[in-house]
Amino acid sequence: MKKQIFTILLIVISLFTFAQDNELDALFENQPNLNKEVVNVLESTYSQSWEVVTEEYLAPYFRVLYSYDDNANRTQVLLEIKDVEDNWIPYVKYNYFFTNNVRTNGIKQDWDTETEEYVNKRQYFYYYNDDGLLIDIQTYIWDLENLEWYLNRNDLGTYNEANELIERIQNTWDLELEEWRLSGKYVYEYEDGNKTRRTRYSRIDNEWRQGSKHEYFYLDNGLRSDDYYYTWDNDIETWITKRKQEYFHNDAGYVQYFLSYNWDEEIAEWTHTYRQTYNWMEINVGVNSLNNTLFSVKPNPVSDYLSIDSTTDSSLNISIYNSLGQLVLQNNTIQSSINVSALHKGVYFLKIIENNTNSLQLVQFIKE
Repeated sequence: MKKQIFTILLIVISLFTFAQDNELDALFENQPNLNKEVVNVLESTYSQSWEVVTEEYLAPYFRVLYSYDDNANRTQVLLEIKDVEDNWIPYVKYNYFFTNNVRTNGIKQDWDTETEEYVNKRQYFYYYNDDGLLIDIQTYIWDLENLEWYLNRNDLGTYNEANELIERIQNTWDLELEEWRLSGKYVYEYEDGNKTRRTRYSRIDNEWRQGSKHEYFYLDNGLRSDDYYYTWDNDIETWITKRKQEYFHNDAGYVQYFLSYNWDEEIAEWTHTYRQTYNWMEINVGVNSLNNTLFSVKPNPVSDYLSIDSTTDSSLNISIYNSLGQLVLQNNTIQSSINVSALHKGVYFLKIIENNTNSLQLVQFIKE
């Protein structure tokens, strides 16, 4: 029993790392495209470990739940695990914020089992080039002692002429020297528009050293069939096979589940470890899309009064949220400005609703 629990914990850690890693790749590779009336989005994933003795899957022990706004923007990701009493308990939460359907900010919070509440861990800010491609993610760490955010890392994306991500450089902020330090990079390769390899490098002794790689394979119809993971052994200077995943799709072409295997060197065979199932849902994209700019705000940054320029004479319902997604100010007004002088310095999100038509717009601003 203890061995089984330990195995599940290892898989949970692996799944969490896998989810984080793929989320970053997806952000750089899959740029927003909401020119549809109906969008298929991921509703949840469930993971089940494989019991070798009984040759059956155990009850799900890890799940990820996704939430979206009316424009199919992913606004929240909840990671949950099963406790010893077979109850789902919170593990990690991500909240994301958008302006005109573009992700601008995100926050990661971990569940504290003692206080039974989420606590801040990381905050992300997203920056784009003139073509709308994501080129920089800046990561901040929450300092529990000083109760403030400090800069920790950035991820810089580079694209080829086909707008395919070909490199992602990671820099770590040196607090003492107050400068960026190269720490890691990912290099991507493609064939016929499909990503075929991703290699990870670490910066050691002022040179890049390869550490791991993924190789991806596809069916004739372009759907991914397999994903192999290797680590580099410096002593024998060769790649060591570690893991593979086999993908299975539904009739619409969406991933229905994948099977994960670990390579057992002693018996030279693949051993099945777990299955992850994908559940999809449709979202009817709202008519009052955030792409329509009805309001503009200035100045930005602001110290006292924030002016709102509107194309309508109707009253406005105004809500201001901090970077944690907490409501800090709300007002129903026909005034063209709002007093934000009492707010602490930082990044905020202004939600404006035009009361007659319920048109909605989100605007990010900085309080000086």
